[in-house]
Amino acid sequence: MNFNHPVYINFYKFLLIEEIVLADNPATVHYGRCNLIGYLASPDCIQSLTIPNVDREYQLPDGEISLKIHVEFHPREFLHSTVQIYGEVRLIEKNREMTVENFESSHSLIHRLRELQRSLELEEGKDREPSGTNDKSMSLAVRIRLEKEIHTFEDKYMPVIYVDSIRRLPLAREIMLENLNYRLIREKVDSVLRMRR
Repeated sequence: MNFNHPVYINFYKFLLIEEIVLADNPATVHYGRCNLIGYLASPDCIQSLTIPNVDREYQLPDGEISLKIHVEFHPREFLHSTVQIYGEVRLIEKNREMTVENFESSHSLIHRLRELQRSLELEEGKDREPSGTNDKSMSLAVRIRLEKEIHTFEDKYMPVIYVDSIRRLPLAREIMLENLNYRLIREKVDSVLRMRR
């Protein structure tokens, strides 16, 4: 795992609920603002929707993936409808009360890993910038200790969206599909531009 600090995304980047919930590790989850489209099943939970025009073998049924949300207002007018949520991805320890004071971020977890690597390597007489577990020059003892810490994050933290606003979205599936198509086009354009540099 790379220990570079993630860059905060300051705009509401479109993400699928699955991208947040199924991230490899809480330390690698999106850092910053996002917008999500789904079904508001309860005041504290948004569920995934099936994406139209995707091969059946890759489709998940409606509601297969759920993501906790933290809302400062009661979203009763949006309950049991398809919605678009604007907010910020946060992390919370699974057994803690969901309050703003208890929220963490992927940035704070990466910072902890960097500090742990620095401390462990200083004990071995190495004073260098933290790099992550991909570093071939890292000692086995340090790598094992860091990987153990990374695995604890998986058991300890879950993602939550700190909601700024919610809006009803009757054409949710169609808008999701258009957002995904736009993302593919954007990635292709970016790839071509990188090759020309």
